[in-house]
Amino acid sequence: MQSTTQMSKGELLFEIQGKTISSTIKEITPHGVRLEMNDEGQTTGKINGAAINTINIFLKPDGTNEWEGKALGTTREGDMLVMSSKGTGHMAN
Repeated sequence: MQSTTQMSKGELLFEIQGKTISSTIKEITPHGVRLEMNDEGQTTGKINGAAINTINIFLKPDGTNEWEGKALGTTREGDMLVMSSKGTGHMAN
């Protein structure tokens, strides 16, 4: 079943409690380091179930980073969620 729902901006759908199950250094260059991290966990909130995530991160020498994520979630009712995300960040002190 596929559905489309209108949400207000910033509305919290769920929180994920999980852990990183693997980290891989994919590439080291003078411009930065490319990593891949795989996580798994449980979602709670408006969507309750399980999720697995793969995050690709490019760490730059200046402390900034770019990342892209893909996730697959399943609800307790048997529905499937497919998510993608991307963003930028910086290292915390």
